[in-house]
Amino acid sequence: EIRRWKRDRREVFVRCVRVTGEAAVHEWPEKIVVHANEETAVDVPPPQRGHKRQDHPARLTILLRPGTNCIFFDTAAGAVPADQFAVVVVLTSTLTVQSFVVDVLSR
Repeated sequence: EIRRWKRDRREVFVRCVRVTGEAAVHEWPEKIVVHANEETAVDVPPPQRGHKRQDHPARLTILLRPGTNCIFFDTAAGAVPADQFAVVVVLTSTLTVQSFVVDVLSR
């Protein structure tokens, strides 16, 4: 289905959220490397001392191929243990503002 997804302007992203606390916030563990089909898709290094790291979703689409894909994660525990994070692979669609408004108003 990956060919159809690309044709339909759909993207596959990896997101990570911290599963403890009041609010779900996109946040990577202190260090994480995401591999897709034996290629490094994302390499999030530990933050530099005194700096806040910008944690954005990571795009996987370009590394995916038709058929079965192998995706794995390598993490290093920091101040927050890695088991307090949930990693999610999501399929997204690109929408125009107009189509988004129409969709929201139709609900």
